[in-house]
Amino acid sequence: LDVLIQHAKNSLNRPFSYLRLQEDVRPGVRVLVPFNGQRIMGYVVAVHPTALSQRQLEEKNGFRFSFISSVLDKEPLLNDELMRLCEEVASYYLSPQIAVLQAMLPPSLKPSLSALKGPKIAYDVYLKIKEEGEDGLTPKEKEIYRLILSSGEILKKEAGSPSAVKRLLEKGRIETFKKERNRLIIPELEKEQPHELNLQQQKAYDTILNCPQEVVLLQGVTGSGKTEVYLHLAEEYLKRGKTFLMLVPEISLTPVMVEYFSR
Repeated sequence: LDVLIQHAKNSLNRPFSYLRLQEDVRPGVRVLVPFNGQRIMGYVVAVHPTALSQRQLEEKNGFRFSFISSVLDKEPLLNDELMRLCEEVASYYLSPQIAVLQAMLPPSLKPSLSALKGPKIAYDVYLKIKEEGEDGLTPKEKEIYRLILSSGEILKKEAGSPSAVKRLLEKGRIETFKKERNRLIIPELEKEQPHELNLQQQKAYDTILNCPQEVVLLQGVTGSGKTEVYLHLAEEYLKRGKTFLMLVPEISLTPVMVEYFSR
């Protein structure tokens, strides 16, 4: 395995060679490796299958090989295109490649030991019906049971009496399951018909569609209808089988813009 270690130093800006046992390892995953008497994190950039033993490899290459300690990811964190971007950025800015990877990935996925203490995926515990029937249930248990039955599923913490919920679980009438907690929940919105563009908006729309340049600046005061032009342009390019990327100047505007486009 060719592994970039977590230390972002130019003197260590090269892959280090490690061996693996039977565990499958793919380029793009993080691994824990021994390095200079410590256990640190690395990022696999290449895998070279071989039939040679450890001793044969050491005799061939002239240095000792160590085995990786463990594999942290089941799937590659970055695809080939993003890895090429990482290499280009590192080359352009004369930066260690591992430093670019650490900047590209979120805190909990960085190739660094600090990622092990980073934020993880949060889950909420829900309740749902496992076995229908109210026989043998107390009034309080029936109340919670009917609430879950009518709702389909509810948060465990919102179900009511914890002791009654526990008894329902023990009786096998309900069961728990986990669902990933989403920070941004897009509600089901009633779809609206696109607004008709006014003369100035239509002129801007036509100009952008027929403009020979790749970059166009649409200038207008707040509330002049620029976003509506973007919506119509996005719709047109989607019809052509293309995609579009909408950027917002402030992250707090993201929920509003997502709702606007969803409508």
